[in-house]
Amino acid sequence: MHTTYFTIKSYGWQELAILYSPEIDPRSATRKLSRWVSVRKDLKEDLLQSGWKKRNQSPDT
Repeated sequence: MHTTYFTIKSYGWQELAILYSPEIDPRSATRKLSRWVSVRKDLKEDLLQSGWKKRNQSPDT
């Protein structure tokens, strides 16, 4: 059985994108995550309510 450990911390946007899509180039992963968030209006609203701003490195900065 393969176990993957996930460290709870504040991730940068690209770091998070790479975790979701490790098989593709980091820039492509970042664009893919951005597209996914833009399609999921409920997720985008939750991120905005948590303090996320589109150009910030992480939600709490």
